[in-house]
Amino acid sequence: MATDEQAPYQGTGNNFEFTIQFETLPPLTTYDGWMESYFDQGDLGNPLIVGPLADPDKDGLENRLEYAMGFNPNAPFTELERSALPALTGAPGPWSLSFRLPEVPGADVTFVVEARAALDSGAWQEIARRVTDGAWRGPATVSEGPPSGGRVPVSLLEINAPPDAKRSYRLGAIVATSAP
Repeated sequence: MATDEQAPYQGTGNNFEFTIQFETLPPLTTYDGWMESYFDQGDLGNPLIVGPLADPDKDGLENRLEYAMGFNPNAPFTELERSALPALTGAPGPWSLSFRLPEVPGADVTFVVEARAALDSGAWQEIARRVTDGAWRGPATVSEGPPSGGRVPVSLLEINAPPDAKRSYRLGAIVATSAP
């Protein structure tokens, strides 16, 4: 993460000094550029390490999703990263899916949200899609909050969801890569 520091601040009345430090996510450009910033030259030709479906840190997220979400592919999740992952909120029936995307997404990323009736059966149906930083498209209602800490909060509500309370959702990323 990049760190920006501001000059000390002098308060009125009581003199005091402090430094404000902001942590921001590095701007994402392309998957290939991201790989070069996280992996050694020797690893760049190894699809088991840098391939879009690889998971070198064994945290359960493949590289393409780590890239799309702005995570470090070589380290376990931080609390900040964990808070960006999808979570269901609300009562059974009108579930809302919430997650936090990078404020500056990769130029080669398409985010896709899919749903199905049960976790282990039925076909996944796309309910929302966003190409890079464009508008969300699809039958779901998607709202975004103001950026904070380099991330944008996203809330998704499925329109006309089946009346039963059993529903599974997943967030995925399509990344145009030239990786091995």
